[in-house]
Amino acid sequence: MKPPLSPRFLVALALALLPGCASDRLLLPSEGAPAAVTILDGDAQQGIVGQPLNDSLMVRVSDGHDRPVVNQAVSFVVTLGGVVTPTAVITDHEGKARFAWSLGTVSGTQVLEVGISASGQLAPRTMFNAHADPGPVDQIELVRGDGQTAQVSHAVPDSLVVRLLDSYGNPVSGEEVTWQAAAGSLSSGTVTTGPDGQAAVSWTLGSTAGVQTATATHGGTTGSPVNFSATATQGPPPQLVLVTQPSSSARSGEVFATQPVIQLEDDTGNPLAHAGVQVTAQIASGGGALEGATTVATDGNGVAQFTDLKITGAAGDRTLIFAATGHTATSSGVITITSPLPSALRSTVSAAPASIVAGTGMATITVTARDDTGAPVSGQTVTISVTGSGNTVGQPAGPTDASGVATATLTSTRPESKTITARIGSVTVNQAATVIVVPGGQPSPAFTTANVPNGKSFKVTTITITSADAFGNRLTQGGYAGQFSVMVSGKNHATPNVSDNGNGTYTATYLPLFKGNDQVDITLNGVPISGSPYQSKVK
Repeated sequence: MKPPLSPRFLVALALALLPGCASDRLLLPSEGAPAAVTILDGDAQQGIVGQPLNDSLMVRVSDGHDRPVVNQAVSFVVTLGGVVTPTAVITDHEGKARFAWSLGTVSGTQVLEVGISASGQLAPRTMFNAHADPGPVDQIELVRGDGQTAQVSHAVPDSLVVRLLDSYGNPVSGEEVTWQAAAGSLSSGTVTTGPDGQAAVSWTLGSTAGVQTATATHGGTTGSPVNFSATATQGPPPQLVLVTQPSSSARSGEVFATQPVIQLEDDTGNPLAHAGVQVTAQIASGGGALEGATTVATDGNGVAQFTDLKITGAAGDRTLIFAATGHTATSSGVITITSPLPSALRSTVSAAPASIVAGTGMATITVTARDDTGAPVSGQTVTISVTGSGNTVGQPAGPTDASGVATATLTSTRPESKTITARIGSVTVNQAATVIVVPGGQPSPAFTTANVPNGKSFKVTTITITSADAFGNRLTQGGYAGQFSVMVSGKNHATPNVSDNGNGTYTATYLPLFKGNDQVDITLNGVPISGSPYQSKVK
């Protein structure tokens, strides 16, 4: 006999026999809600703006256990003006929903969000992407380049630019635009539009002054042809170009070592082979006289070659100008004209006064430059040299003047005889001048010294002061006794008077009575002299 079935088995068997439970397990209250929206088909398509995509789109809605959610309404959010059909989409028994997407009117990437609407948002959701190409060309428009001005036979400053658009205003690439110019030339007759829908050319105007025109066309497109105009102005006249500069320096009356060469050119710098053009040279600045053949005709290559130009006049800077009828003139660089070489024998050097005090006196040195005929030579650089030491030479501030004269100065802190020589340009003057520098001026405490001997009681002690100036020079003249003060302290006390010996030395005497050490303080205008205080040992 079989054992009876258990109650638990009977319940399970009854549940299994209930309709709809043959393959699904029992759903809990939290299960069956949409948890994911998955793309099955139709993503990443490419279409035309404003047109439906070739393939339909499909999604699958599933719960948290990846089971299909049936009879679920699917919502959409489209951007850039796109449309989804049908407007109401319900998932089928497999949780799938299929629909069509018509793209918006803006070319580029477009996005469609698909999901379950909850509290004003799509959650869960997914996104389809599609690339929208522009539609057929609908119109052509002018971007820039109209109304420009340039010289005849020159390119206008900016390009001529047009743009092709579809009916929604999207730029259309890959289309050919045909260009034509009524005058002048364009960089291309046909240009393919780029990603921005634009086509551009450069325009070189024709050779006739006035208004010139060009066009851009694209079949029967709205706005075609696009018309451009430009104003061509007359260019400048041909020009003279100095291809070889004359010598940058030359002596007065001497032919330039390098003669100027002129080339005829057009305004763009191209040589002009015009023969017989008369080119005339003149002094533009600096004065004087330009001598030689100052007018030369161009040869078959448009070249004018000068051969014997020279300038006569005072030393200084000059410039030349070269001119020809109907041509733009040109000027030379600076030509420095110098006088003839000075004469070492006839040029002179002098100095006054002949004697100056060291440190305070100043002598003026005068150099006169003369040529071999004795005429003054101007514009010459003068350099002064002085023998000895302690010298300060103020070199001439400039070249010799119209009288051939340049002046310098001399001061010195060293008493001695100075020999002064001069160099004029590259010429050393034969003559020399002499200036005697003598010591003088105030004695200086820093360099004035004294001789203080040891003393003997009841015998006069003589103190000798030797004065020197602020540069350490021994003074040979007196006159400053009243500025010295001598004070004796120690075993003996005295304030002896200072006597002037008239030769830059001074003496003071005192009579010591007591043996021992005396201190002798010597000051000049209240300032101790060098070595002060001195010591004197009295025996």
